[in-house]
Amino acid sequence: MVKKQYKNNSKRQENQGGSECLAKSNKIGHSTPYDYYSERLSPFGGLLGLVKLMELIRFKEIFEGLYNPPSSTPAMGHHSMVYGFIMVLFIGFNRVWHFLYIQTDSMLCSIFHVVKLPFVTTYWRYVNSLGIN
Repeated sequence: MVKKQYKNNSKRQENQGGSECLAKSNKIGHSTPYDYYSERLSPFGGLLGLVKLMELIRFKEIFEGLYNPPSSTPAMGHHSMVYGFIMVLFIGFNRVWHFLYIQTDSMLCSIFHVVKLPFVTTYWRYVNSLGIN
């Protein structure tokens, strides 16, 4: 069986980005401006930055104004329970059971002003009381 081959089979290269997008890439060089940042990031990837952001946007006031709480009230309060879920998601945990690993973390306990975070089952009971499980 003979296969037909074309002599000029090289494709013409074209710019896929178009000619209207000719911006220079940012490169770090000797003339790049820099400054020192005095605050340190937490080992959890900037958890203290998240706390500052929540304070800046007044998350607690917005939360208390818009949140429709379930009938049972946890000891930490509704705000702290939901705030704990946000912290765990920000850290990178995607399951409620991961509270077990950070239950005695000094940084998180100081954020919530407790010695030890509640047990994982407390968070599960709260999720069940929301009626979304």
